[in-house]
Amino acid sequence: MKPMRVLLIGNRGQLAQVLINLAASTNIECVSIGRPLIDLADAASTRPIMTTRLSGANKPDIVINTAAYTNVDAAENDAEEAARINTKAPGEIAIACAEADIPLIHISTDYVFSGNKARAWLETDATAPASVYGQTKLDGEKAIAANWHKHIIIRTSWLYGGATGNFYATMDRLSKTHGLLQIVDDQTGCPTYVPNLAKAILRIAQQVTDGNAHWGLFNYCDNDSMSWAQFATKIFASLGRSQCRVQPVSTAEYDADAPRPAWSVLNCHRIEQVYGVKQASFEEALRTLAEKP
Repeated sequence: MKPMRVLLIGNRGQLAQVLINLAASTNIECVSIGRPLIDLADAASTRPIMTTRLSGANKPDIVINTAAYTNVDAAENDAEEAARINTKAPGEIAIACAEADIPLIHISTDYVFSGNKARAWLETDATAPASVYGQTKLDGEKAIAANWHKHIIIRTSWLYGGATGNFYATMDRLSKTHGLLQIVDDQTGCPTYVPNLAKAILRIAQQVTDGNAHWGLFNYCDNDSMSWAQFATKIFASLGRSQCRVQPVSTAEYDADAPRPAWSVLNCHRIEQVYGVKQASFEEALRTLAEKP
């Protein structure tokens, strides 16, 4: 296994933070860049900054882009900003990687799909995003593919962990003070524990660095599917919060600004077959979080 030097784009998000910590614990050299050093909202400046970072003595073996505009509802009224960060900037990153001949791993989303399926989504299934967020992420995938063939795009879903700003953390906080919470019950997906995704990313990055590279689209999520209401119920049970109950509501009743796919379960057979990455246990992840102080 070769020593690996990673350039990580994004350093404030939950996935970036976990990747930084995981790399440090496994002796992977990981340098992260984010605002203000690089601002993907200023897409025109992205490529020159990347060109500088991809040259010289500290040239990385691989680039991992975790940065994104992820506020799904806000994107509906901020489409230009979302497109700069989720579409234009990834294309510029891909061009810089191509010029330096450095592989790129990019994180995408289940929201590129319509949600109208009765089976788990394959990487080859037709895309039809219903939201601005989903469309800009899909366009970002296309921009990368058009500019650099040495890319790996990983679509994932429903990321959560102990940090703030995700569904698990919100349910943990609200269940301490509320006896009843209304949660959407007609959207089904696969909750994915951030450390599990981070491990998958670094495992793939190491294989690419070692010369076992297979390019293109891959799905990764943890191994169980459920609705948001079911997810909340499982969270409360794992935390021993029996005093907090879930009242299931429909998407229409919840009335969010952005439409969500009703069914976004991902088929992860390809990532296992190609890179040996198996779906991690949802139940084990919940136990791990519940046991943390």
